[in-house]
Amino acid sequence: MTDALWSGVLGVIVGAVITVAASYFQQRWLNRQRDKERREQLRYELARDLMRCRLEWEKLLAPLNEIPLVFGDDSEALRLYRAVLHGQVGDQKNNDLADLIQHIGRSAGLSASVTSSSDVRVGFVPRGESPS
Repeated sequence: MTDALWSGVLGVIVGAVITVAASYFQQRWLNRQRDKERREQLRYELARDLMRCRLEWEKLLAPLNEIPLVFGDDSEALRLYRAVLHGQVGDQKNNDLADLIQHIGRSAGLSASVTSSSDVRVGFVPRGESPS
């Protein structure tokens, strides 16, 4: 009878340890999934904000300043960001900005047709108005 009792106690302890370990690893997996989804959502929102404000430098400053926070693990995005940040004024800076927006759009999962060079460089401006 004592063997059966010890077997039962050992089974309960092993079962509890396995349950706790399984719960721990499941929680870690769920946290990683949630963090990944949150990061993807932030990247998508930043890409959308950059596309929305790409013709207005004043409105573009806030999304540009978020790039190191959201894309800190993307060396190409940081390289392009620094090129825009430290670049010359004029056409080269506009080209660097277009390249940055294209890269961020692709990294955020936007289709290539949305982040094409012509779409990034030209935006909708009502007749009679000019972009800031």
